Amino acid sequence: MFRMVLADDEMRIREELSTFYDWKAHDIEIAAVCRNGLEAYEAILDEAPDIVLTDIRMPGLSGLEMIERLRSAKSDLCFLILSGYRDFEYAQQAISLGVKQYLTKPLDEESLWKAVDQCKAQCRRYALPRLPRESSGQNTAEIVHTIREYVREHISDSSLSLQYIARNVLYMNEDYVSHLFATSSGQKFSCFLNSTRVEAAKHLLETTGLSIAEIAEQTGFGTNPKYFSQVFRKYTGTTPSSYTRNV
Repeated sequence: MFRMVLADDEMRIREELSTFYDWKAHDIEIAAVCRNGLEAYEAILDEAPDIVLTDIRMPGLSGLEMIERLRSAKSDLCFLILSGYRDFEYAQQAISLGVKQYLTKPLDEESLWKAVDQCKAQCRRYALPRLPRESSGQNTAEIVHTIREYVREHISDSSLSLQYIARNVLYMNEDYVSHLFATSSGQKFSCFLNSTRVEAAKHLLETTGLSIAEIAEQTGFGTNPKYFSQVFRKYTGTTPSSYTRNV
């Protein structure tokens, strides 16, 4: 089964996508259904899907911003854009980011399955061998410690992902590592990653005179201060600028 994340800010569209179409008949498992780009980004980090079907305009992160952020971290991830906007500029941006298909609302079922089949073919072409659980020779505590330390040492890397750590640091199955980290630490990887970044940002806000944009970049939020502010507020209840005023 191929794993897919669905993202759209319209509840009706989400319900239609997740329940109307016979995904199992096309070897697709829906790993997560998300209300906005921020939820989708975190779900992708945690669920390691093969395919993402996303709207363009969503609160938090737009579909295109999310794809741009994920592209360097998960180069084998197949993206499908679903949008009510037929503006050629959006299509151009999507193509430049390697989006497999640009689908428009209302969704044509034949076009959807054709696009899904293309993604499945891409996933098979770029599939990496899955290493068995026992191959690393590490126990659970060592694995979780390695993940935590790697994140702290590479906190400024905006493309940081559990998939990369599993494949290139632990040499293990990323699905297994994701499950192990969540059950052993009591939190999903995306939550740990974002809370670690926010704590690092709080320290810089308290001890330096760096701008919000500079702190966002140094703590792995890239060149998107708006996204940084949204994540910061989610974890602290306030914005970075308000936090600074109260320090």
